[in-house]
Amino acid sequence: MLKKACFVLLLPLASCAWNPVITPYAYGQKSPSSASETATIWGMVDGKEMYFREIDGKSLPSRGGGGYPISLSLLPGSYTVEIYFNNVDYRYAVVNLPIRVEAGHTYVVEHEISSDDTRVILSLKDLGTTTKCNYDRYNQLRGNAKLICQ
Repeated sequence: MLKKACFVLLLPLASCAWNPVITPYAYGQKSPSSASETATIWGMVDGKEMYFREIDGKSLPSRGGGGYPISLSLLPGSYTVEIYFNNVDYRYAVVNLPIRVEAGHTYVVEHEISSDDTRVILSLKDLGTTTKCNYDRYNQLRGNAKLICQ
């Protein structure tokens, strides 16, 4: 009976680790600033995972067991962002990506596998000020989400 009770209590905690928080993490802001004052960076795309683990050497929080952020809200400026990338074929990499962002802009992290198939190359694409993105979660348990930009 005790084992069953422990299992029931631990199941919700375990499922949180599979279920990433999909709202942008407001880094370096006392309270979240407006979209016109910040840049938004979107990482995870369907079938690939990109987690933001550090900014300028400072570790990012797990956000209540929801895993590292998969999107960020940043004040304008230059940063070095550590990104953990994991592909559907289990190819992974940890990349320190230097970035410069502008207020009101939306960015996505794009990936490419090198021609010799040995490296994952990440880059930041600026979608400008008129494109807005959000995640559409299609699997609640695992947290899978599709990035939609319009």
